[in-house]
Amino acid sequence: MSAYPGAPGPGDVPDDFRRWRQAVQIGFHQNRSNARSLQLYYEEACADGWTLRGFHDSEQPASALGADYPVATYASLEKDMNIGAPELMPAHLITEVTVRPTHRRRGILRRMMTDDLTDAKERGIPLAALTATEATIYGRFGFGPTTFINRIQVKTDIRFRLREQPSGTIHMTSRDQLVRLAPKFFQRVHERNVGSVGRSRNDAYMSAGHWSYSDQTSDETVRNIVHMDENGQVDGYASYMVTDDITRARTLTIRDLCAANSNAHIALFAYLASIDLVEKVEWDRAPVNDPLEWALVDRRCYRVTERTDLIWCRILDPVRILSARAYPGVDSELILGVEDPMGFADGVFHLRAVDGTGTVERTDSPAEITMGADALASLFLGGVDARTLEASGRLSGSPEAISRAQQLFTSLGQPYSNTYF
Repeated sequence: MSAYPGAPGPGDVPDDFRRWRQAVQIGFHQNRSNARSLQLYYEEACADGWTLRGFHDSEQPASALGADYPVATYASLEKDMNIGAPELMPAHLITEVTVRPTHRRRGILRRMMTDDLTDAKERGIPLAALTATEATIYGRFGFGPTTFINRIQVKTDIRFRLREQPSGTIHMTSRDQLVRLAPKFFQRVHERNVGSVGRSRNDAYMSAGHWSYSDQTSDETVRNIVHMDENGQVDGYASYMVTDDITRARTLTIRDLCAANSNAHIALFAYLASIDLVEKVEWDRAPVNDPLEWALVDRRCYRVTERTDLIWCRILDPVRILSARAYPGVDSELILGVEDPMGFADGVFHLRAVDGTGTVERTDSPAEITMGADALASLFLGGVDARTLEASGRLSGSPEAISRAQQLFTSLGQPYSNTYF
């Protein structure tokens, strides 16, 4: 296995990076990059300080792709996550994980994952996060789904009416303007939303339509809008495209939507629903508790077609994570045991919350509730509640202790992120 110590500096794309990128695209069934998209991808890796790992098989036959192409890929980078603490928490993000089918079940992923998480732990990063293409892979490494999203479909016919009209105004904007505006605006929203994960440089390019991760080209069908509040300040944006489906019903698909408040969120949707020749609006990153559904006169215009997980977390330092997040309105304590075969989060921890502030220390006292590291990752921000985990056999404890866990960990509300990586 070879580990590249981050992408090299700006300039021409190195051959080893080009081959690593092609191996990723093989794993995810993507088109091969053209020169422009490869350069954008390379510049993102440089700007975000990616560490690339690749597993090379030196015994490939002459007719194979070649030993200089990795049979497994893995990348990591440092961003941050909003866990309801006074400051954003450093987070170790994992992405571009592939293993070629010819080399599965050889322990390659376990080796890459163990090396990478160990390195992150030694550098003092308290949690790792990823988005999972398959839900059965990462639990064995202590990851659990932490935030959830809904795929929604909103009918925009005569039934689409709001109970109250939102304030502010909508304006079209250009791709270049959105690329300049989106990163700073997202950061503002990121700092307010529990569960949010920091974005990479190219997210704004993809949102605006400059670049598509899947087919490696720009998308000329993307349109961009901003919402301005009554003081003329931008407090939301959206990018979208309109397509015809097989029934000839025109569908508006939201590519990205980011709002600083519920008024801007509803106003952006109201505009999209008002566009001529559109029969429905679809979005695959809607919050589970979406205010739009309850702002409609006829909430049956709003349909959830799928609910899925988005951010999977892995706790590397339970003391730091559980003591950093807030516990608003809660005065309680709990002794929780965590079973972690990888060792990062293993132990028994005494959590005390006083006036909404938590303190945590390791203890030799008997645990009142016990769970695996993967269940802790789903519990710690309240994305999944303690009673549900207990009912599914993922957490054990007395009814009274589980009730305290329920109160402690759901006190921040439903965590939400709309960042893919």
